[in-house]
Amino acid sequence: MQVQPVQTASAIAADGATPLIELRGITKRFGNLVACDAVDLQVAPATLHAIMGENGAGKTTLMRILYGYYMPDAGEIYLKGKRVRFRSPADAIAHHIGMVSQHYSIIPELSALDNLILGAEPTGALGWLNRRAALEKAQQLAAALDFQPDWNRPAAELSVAARQKLEILKLLWRDAEILILDEPTAMLPPRDVDTLFETLLRLKAQGRTILLVTHKLNEALRYADFVTVLRGGRKVADAPISEVDAPTLTRWIVGEEVRPHPPAPSPTPWERGSFQRGAETSPRNAETPTRGAETSTRDAETSTRDTETSPSDAETSTRGAETSTHDAETSARDTETPAHDTKSSPSPTAWERGSGGEGVLQLRNLYIPSDRGGWGVQGLSLTLHAGEILGIAGVDGSGQLELMEALAGLRPVAKGEILLNGQPIHRWSTAQRIRAGVRYLFDDRFRRMMAAQWSVLENAILGAQRDPELHTLGWFKPRAVRQRAETLIQRFQVKVPSLRAPIVQLSGGNQQRLVIARALYGQPRLLIAYAPTRGLDIRGAEATYAAIRQACQRGMAALVIAFDLDELMEHCDRIAALFKGAIVAEFARDEFSREAIGAAMVGATLQEVNA
Repeated sequence: MQVQPVQTASAIAADGATPLIELRGITKRFGNLVACDAVDLQVAPATLHAIMGENGAGKTTLMRILYGYYMPDAGEIYLKGKRVRFRSPADAIAHHIGMVSQHYSIIPELSALDNLILGAEPTGALGWLNRRAALEKAQQLAAALDFQPDWNRPAAELSVAARQKLEILKLLWRDAEILILDEPTAMLPPRDVDTLFETLLRLKAQGRTILLVTHKLNEALRYADFVTVLRGGRKVADAPISEVDAPTLTRWIVGEEVRPHPPAPSPTPWERGSFQRGAETSPRNAETPTRGAETSTRDAETSTRDTETSPSDAETSTRGAETSTHDAETSARDTETPAHDTKSSPSPTAWERGSGGEGVLQLRNLYIPSDRGGWGVQGLSLTLHAGEILGIAGVDGSGQLELMEALAGLRPVAKGEILLNGQPIHRWSTAQRIRAGVRYLFDDRFRRMMAAQWSVLENAILGAQRDPELHTLGWFKPRAVRQRAETLIQRFQVKVPSLRAPIVQLSGGNQQRLVIARALYGQPRLLIAYAPTRGLDIRGAEATYAAIRQACQRGMAALVIAFDLDELMEHCDRIAALFKGAIVAEFARDEFSREAIGAAMVGATLQEVNA
């Protein structure tokens, strides 16, 4: 049954004035999939307007139509009451519309400054590039985001959060009047989220209009002026945010109320006197690695394949993107419960019962070089048990990337050991680790977990080329490949136009669902996940942790690196605080305290923070 709009679109325009943006009857199809179905939208000037909905609801497609990335199959666009027609993003940019996509447009080989000014370079009277003026303006804009990159270093060295900030700066550089931000905070730590919204509110006060695509209720309720909700490609509601509460908004988005289950409040470690900073941290005066020891991560080069190609030809480089997300080499069991039917925090886990509590992963005194020189990780020691979900909490840039790449075999370990069930693996290739049952989920799925122009079918088996279930005598079995893809899609409810459609046509959330389903297929022994719920809606995030928990009940161990502390506190058995490349504190579940963990993340005690 179609849900009637709670608030008419005409009420969105303030005081009956002509809306700045008006979309009328926008429809867009991809094959048999109707991404947007006769959607109307009105946006008032100088407001922050949230666009919300589940993965695949049509949010990003609608915004891409406004940005000129897609042409609608039906419908009209009006700016300031005048009809416009955008055939490309260049047309939208000419009308002062800018968009930051979930998939970054940054060129890794160019410097941060060159990426910022590309296409809008400041020039002098004779047409020469004025780099000094460009640098001064860049530094001024970046200060508003608390962003201090080395402007002359390659953008490839930036973290994902830093790249997101650079994308936002590109809009400010071009003085966009209408800013479309697609999940801008998906990878930002809490302090940077606050800084971002402070900046957005200042921009709104200057007269700019902001369209915010987000899954996060608190962002919409705290910062937005209006909200529009899409479900199944249709608009189901829009209203002033002042008339909406969290339960109502959740009901509009998913059609039912979803209640999170945060851990019960408990005394902090400091209140019990059990907190010890630096207990596992080695001295800081370790020798600094030379530049020759630095290794930058390379993305794998891939070539197109069809389902009847030899699996040996379809293998990707073990040093690259696609090797980071591999399906288990054992077959999936049809009797397994679908991930979305399982709660994320059942009790007790195998680890809590004491069965299977051995150390699956042990990190001993790790020193890992940074691309910038010095140590990205230093003196880090940690033990992860079977059946356990261990969260790593830290401010962006604390060594998360270096740790993740070292665990995946993409960055050398200068000192120390990585042990899998007691066996050293730090000199193993990525492929060897995968064959041993280790699975990876990287933060940047576009670079490391999928081949954008390959089909959904091909991406569903990416990395599983050696799985004997999928081939006979060196040739893929089309039926087995198709069944594998359909199984992954069904278990994680991935919305796809068809198996042959390029994966780039899927929404970011559905891309993420597919690569998560692929990583958890079968019986992995160890999962290393970096921001696994990035871009996922409420139900997608819950399904992800439910699937991880279910796998842990069968004996898997999971190490989850994330910037969302609330997410880690809700789903993890333990949390380790990472500061300057070292673990400075560990917290059992009954010791969880947002304030205490947050203090450890910045290298302080709770008493120091409250002083």
